[in-house]
Amino acid sequence: MDLQPQEDPTQVETINPVLLDSLFETHKRINKEVSKNIEKAQARQKKNYDHRHDVSCDIEVGDIVAIKKSKRIHRMRDKMKPL
Repeated sequence: MDLQPQEDPTQVETINPVLLDSLFETHKRINKEVSKNIEKAQARQKKNYDHRHDVSCDIEVGDIVAIKKSKRIHRMRDKMKPL
């Protein structure tokens, strides 16, 4: 087993300040772009939701309307016949 001395964890490597500033600026730019994309997506989703759930209808008391029966009758027909 080959044991090599480990580096001292208290030593901190210095980073080039220009590189660090560049990284921060890139991070800020990416965050702004992501926020803008999220806002656009949420606006599009809201528009689609509102379009699908439009409740503005011109039905008044006394109007003749069609009623859809939502109860479904399920018949097994030949599935449950003995063999």
